[in-house]
Amino acid sequence: MSILLVGSASILSAEIFQALHTSGQPLAAAGVWRRQHARLGRIIDMASRDLELLALNAGLPVIAMQDEAQAQQRIEQLDIDTMVLACYPHRLPQALIDSAPVCINIHPSLLPKYRGPEPVFWQFRNAAPFGVSIHRVNARFDAGELIAQAAVELPTGCDYATATTLLARQGASLLLKQLEQAGEDGWSSTPQNEAEASYQPYPDAADFVIDTRQSAEAVFNFMRGTAVFGQPYRCALSDGELWLQQALAFESDAVLQTETVAEGEVIKLQCSPGVLIARQLAGKLAPADTL
Repeated sequence: MSILLVGSASILSAEIFQALHTSGQPLAAAGVWRRQHARLGRIIDMASRDLELLALNAGLPVIAMQDEAQAQQRIEQLDIDTMVLACYPHRLPQALIDSAPVCINIHPSLLPKYRGPEPVFWQFRNAAPFGVSIHRVNARFDAGELIAQAAVELPTGCDYATATTLLARQGASLLLKQLEQAGEDGWSSTPQNEAEASYQPYPDAADFVIDTRQSAEAVFNFMRGTAVFGQPYRCALSDGELWLQQALAFESDAVLQTETVAEGEVIKLQCSPGVLIARQLAGKLAPADTL
């Protein structure tokens, strides 16, 4: 077996690289898109680590995946039989998918739910169960047959980098187990249930919305988990709207007599159930009340 890891400057790519490299798996090279450009407002991973640099430091060759013909030639020269994608931000051409007998992707959600480029955000936003999946790569993003998946419990109030790291480590554990099984029995997989599939794009400013029909804990986790994006959070009230900047705490069983109780920048917001305690956005404060 000879493995090519294709990824980016991200926690997911770095964690998978470290797992393959330190476990003694036959990691032959890394594949990256060398002409990456920053996308304003789009965050794949703020606490990123560079897969290309990790590979070079380990003495491994790096393949520039944007040059399809050259990449295919290098894959053949290295006799790659297993291609693993982890946070690779581009659609892989069919010729490259077919250049290795096995081409799989590690995706940080419980597929078929939360396909798309930023599943961690949407799982936080919807208070959904977190998880990671390994699937075969085909022409459609995140739609190939499932090989393995596992749920991941996140600590209350964890940030984006912590969430991504825990998901990546579970993905690495699944991958190592599957690589061992594949050596004995081959790669088994099952089709995804398209009736349960969902796809979400990169979030924009309008997606940072507080839903008070969720529990205070869920809203707290959403704000803490997505704070890295640097966006204010809008909440619609019966008599207007509220803009929040930072989640401070929550009280699971607390009940307010009104929708909100504010004192300066700090506000309590009634959720279902519980009360969120947060800092309001300067310049958009709710009317003061007595805490």
